[in-house]
Amino acid sequence: MIPESFAEHFHILADAPNGVKKLREMIIQLAVQGKLTRQDPNNEPASVLLKKIKAEKEKLIKEGKISKQKSLPPINPNDMPHELSKGWEWVRLGKISAKIHYGYTASAIPIVRDVRFLRITDIQDDHVKWDEVPGCQIDEAKVKDYELSGGDILIARTGGTIGKSYLVTDLSVRAVFASYLIRIILASNTFSQYIKLFLGSELYWTQLYDKSMGTGQPNVNATALKSLCVPLPPLAEQKRIVAKVDQLMALCGELEAGQKKRAKKRITLNNTCLNALTSADKDSTQNAWKRISDNFDLFYECPENVSELRQSILQLAVQGKLIRQDPNDEPASVLLKKIKVEKEKLIKEGKIKKQKPLPPINPDEVPNELPVSWAWVRLGNVTNYGMADKVEPGYINDGTWVLELEDIEKTTSRLLVRVRYPEKQFKSTKNVFMEGDVLYGKLRPYLDKVLVADEPGVCTTEMIPIQGYGGINPFFLRIALKAPDFIAYANASTHGMNLPRLGTEKARLFTFALPPIAEQKRVVTKLDQLMALCDELEARLKQTQSATETLMEAVVNELTVA
Repeated sequence: MIPESFAEHFHILADAPNGVKKLREMIIQLAVQGKLTRQDPNNEPASVLLKKIKAEKEKLIKEGKISKQKSLPPINPNDMPHELSKGWEWVRLGKISAKIHYGYTASAIPIVRDVRFLRITDIQDDHVKWDEVPGCQIDEAKVKDYELSGGDILIARTGGTIGKSYLVTDLSVRAVFASYLIRIILASNTFSQYIKLFLGSELYWTQLYDKSMGTGQPNVNATALKSLCVPLPPLAEQKRIVAKVDQLMALCGELEAGQKKRAKKRITLNNTCLNALTSADKDSTQNAWKRISDNFDLFYECPENVSELRQSILQLAVQGKLIRQDPNDEPASVLLKKIKVEKEKLIKEGKIKKQKPLPPINPDEVPNELPVSWAWVRLGNVTNYGMADKVEPGYINDGTWVLELEDIEKTTSRLLVRVRYPEKQFKSTKNVFMEGDVLYGKLRPYLDKVLVADEPGVCTTEMIPIQGYGGINPFFLRIALKAPDFIAYANASTHGMNLPRLGTEKARLFTFALPPIAEQKRVVTKLDQLMALCDELEARLKQTQSATETLMEAVVNELTVA
């Protein structure tokens, strides 16, 4: 019978990652191990069933209806995968089959409809659309050798579909089967639906792969199929097992449908709220954020989905919707004047080169309205993007931080490892960066790798050290470079085939929203708080996921160990 732990935790197990799929596999495994239903001591044991099958086959041979089969080797006790329930027997598939043979060799002809020609490709998800199956030319005398009947089992014998099985049911046309299929005609005292169940078990697939032949194109032959070991229950129990499996599979289907329905509802609600977050209406934004924060567990059921929330928060940050504005802040327009004066001074002192003026910002480049204290700016006008100094001879000393793109985690931009010279040698040209510089990876697919340096060092030229003028907060600049708007712009602006990268001039033209200096700091603080909440949510989801997976593994081990 089904152990209590399985029945008790059935719905919980279904919610594990790929839970329903694993449940289906477990149900079949339990079925062929005799653990799914109670044994009835009054049932005629499989040993008696095997005697009846033997007598039936001898009669068919005598009548000339089937050929005498070669003897199959006995099953070695050491080769038996597990112990069987009382009344069960291990048996070779050939012992309980009247005939196992290959299909008919012919070409499919769509316009021929008298005799259909079933191929592997016609079998999809254990179903055949007989009206769409083509026909073939075959002599009437040969039809009887290959004509399909209800209860026949077909197995694909080659290629990527090797081992795929199909139980013929509801046959409404005359049909034969193609040569890349092997037909199993079972003895009349064997329940074909139970054998089909076995053909979906791990026990079957393990044996099949062990017996498959060929390196370039794996295949299995009729001889190998005849030698497969099958756990055979009493006939009455075969039928009870199939009925129980059908019942549990139907329940799995209901659980899966419910999960899909809930997931669809969750995605719809989540998308509605995320869209409202970045809408033009500030009240809608605040209401949407409250709705999301109040329903974290409803909207986010797996850690991967939290990334959508992170992106929305980043977008809010660069739109001026993350915090309230302070009318006492010095506006960004004043900051821009200071930046202009600073740059003119640096040019005069020869510390930076005079740059070609960038075009004014076109209204079409402005994606949304800004708070009155913010200003639209081009990246090249407020930073030194593209002016990084190359490493001079003698600059590198023991202990110098040598940073490469691979040292930064994608998406999160966390520093994974800090390697210093001479532990990390290099021959290629490197850029110098200083503490507080924003380090940006311009190489696709690493366009979201953005780090603020906490000490000086050198980095690969695929990373651009950036300094903002006028005291622009480097952590706010990092936010601007990780926000969805810039990632989309950078992806659309990369060039080159082998190593696509964002060009310097294209990057300098990027338009983003600049808040007052004081607000930049508050935005960074608020964003850090919200990202920490996302981290907590993600950790909680991972913990729940891990606990469910652990429960699933424990139940699987308990149920499937002999």
